[in-house]
Parts: sequence; structure tokens; C-alpha cells
Amino acid sequence: SAWLGFLISLLGFHWVAFVLKEFAELPWPLAILGLVLFAFICQPQFYLAGPTLASLERGRPARAFAGRSRVFLQALAFAAIYTAIDAILPKLFVDTLGHAFYSDRTFRQLATLGGAPLLTFLAMSVNLALARLARAARDHGSLRATSSEWPWVAATLVAVTTGGLWGSAEAVRWENWLSRPESELPRVKLGVIQANIGD
Repeated sequence: SAWLGFLISLLGFHWVAFVLKEFAELPWPLAILGLVLFAFICQPQFYLAGPTLASLERGRPARAFAGRSRVFLQALAFAAIYTAIDAILPKLFVDTLGHAFYSDRTFRQLATLGGAPLLTFLAMSVNLALARLARAARDHGSLRATSSEWPWVAATLVAVTTGGLWGSAEAVRWENWLSRPESELPRVKLGVIQANIGD
């Protein structure tokens, strides 16, 4: 998981090297080294995610998740813990997996219910369900999840379907509202500040 955080940072924040070159007036080799060092610390939640999942699956907490609901409760706990860690840990940029939905007309509507953390939880849930199916395919030679894995996969499918239907309805509702004649829309005064640094 540490490599995942590093690569996400390296690709997502590649412009840090340019900023270091342009504004700190560092030579390119030092600017690139600065980017690499920054990529190691930019997403600290990933350093805790892997050990947390391993602890839930094999450590003492695993005993608390006994019986047929074990996989479901483990996945639910991990998605919730990751979302909480991601929201609590201090980061230079307040980014999260949930922000990846900014351009998605449907699922970004869910942010009105729980902000970016809800979208992060949903993204983690889907990824965990896919990981369970991939593990089942590897271990059993079939994409069919085992009986203990189906509750989580089914719950994820229900959550994604419900969220998608609700988000789509909300998007249509807002689009209809905004398509009314301008005279019927309320007047709102907005001020937007972009903290850009001029070149």
C-alpha cells in the first residue's frame, strides 16, 4: 500500500517538480528529487491501510469477526477505518479518493449526503468487493465468491445501484431546476477566490 500511495502522488502531483524548479529556482535534478521525496509523504493514509487490513484479516481483531458475517464485517470495518484515517490524517493537500468523482454527474450527488468521505467509503467498498472476487478467482478458479464473501459483494452492489439511481435522479432534478427561465431563479451573490501564484 505504501507503493500505491507513492505512485498516486508521483502521477497526481507531478507538477510539484515544476513548482520547485520555477519558484524555488532549483535545478531540474533537485526539483525531481523533491517530487520523489514529496510523493513518499503526500498520502500517509496508505502507510496505515495495509497493516490495518492485515490486522483485520489475521490479527486479534479477526477473532471478533466470527461466523458467516466475518468477511462482511471485516470489509465494512476496513472501508470505514480507511475513510476515517484519510479524513483525520493531516496532509498538505486535502484530497481523498472521493474527489475522483468530481466529474461524475451521478455519483458526485452523493456528496450532499456525506461529503467526499462518503464517496471515499463507496470507492473503498467497491474495490474491496472486486478484491474479494479476484481472490476467489485465484483461489477457486472461478469468479464466484464464496458464501462468506457474497454478503459484502451483494451489499456493495446494492449500495452502488441505490447511490447511482438516487444520484441520477438528483442530477436530473438540479438540471431541471437550472433550466428554468432566469427570471424564476433566485439571485445569489457569490465570491470565488483562487489562490494561484502568478508565474
